[in-house]
Formats: sequence, structure tokens, C-alpha cells
Amino acid sequence: MNRRKPEKAEKILYSILAVVTAGLLIWHFVTPPKGKQVEVRVEGKLLETCALDVDKTFAIGEKGHRNFVVIKDGAAQVTEADCPDQVCVNRGKISRVGESIICLPHRVVIEVTSDEKPSGEGEVDVIAK
Repeated sequence: MNRRKPEKAEKILYSILAVVTAGLLIWHFVTPPKGKQVEVRVEGKLLETCALDVDKTFAIGEKGHRNFVVIKDGAAQVTEADCPDQVCVNRGKISRVGESIICLPHRVVIEVTSDEKPSGEGEVDVIAK
């Protein structure tokens, strides 16, 4: 039986397909899942927990400071703040578990969480026994 050798173009095509497939698999397993809610904390104290699937706009006001938060289309963002650096506003939208918006001058932290308990949380590991 005569087998023909793959041409150079075929080798390049197969290589590109393998790299793209590997990249998509890595991206799928590394990217955190979409969050279910955001926790709003001021000075470390939980102020509010809001579902990401319900559109909502509210202001966080502590000690004369203001941050305006918009939850829309499954994402949260600070749209306006009276802090000098505007890092919280420039952060943009967050929607994946673990993402956060932090306003240091106002001591505000908005973090995306999941209603699921992470595996192993609350359990004692073998080494600690």
C-alpha cells in the first residue's frame, strides 16, 4: 500500500488546529465561571448582597463619599464616584467569580461571588490533622 506523505501546507494546517484547540481548552478551564451575586463591603463590613441577574442602580454613601453602582445584564460596575483617582470607575464591568472593584479612598470593595460553597471550604485537610 502506498501512503502519500502529507504536504507542508497540511502539516501547517494541522499544527494550527492543534494549537487553537489546546488554547480553547486551556481558556475554558482557566476562566472563572460567571458569578451569581456581588457583595458590597464598606470598611470590611458587608453592606449589601445583590443578585447579578436583577438590574439595579444604587449609591454607596459613607462619611460624605459617594459611589454609584449599576448592575445590568449580569455585570456590575461603578459608573460614578467622587474619589480623586477614579480607579473604581475605570475598572469597568465585572461578572466572573473573584473579580472585584475596589475604591481605596472610600474603602469600598465590590466582589463577584457564587452562591456555591467552594470545594474543600470548611473541611480540615489531611495535613492539618
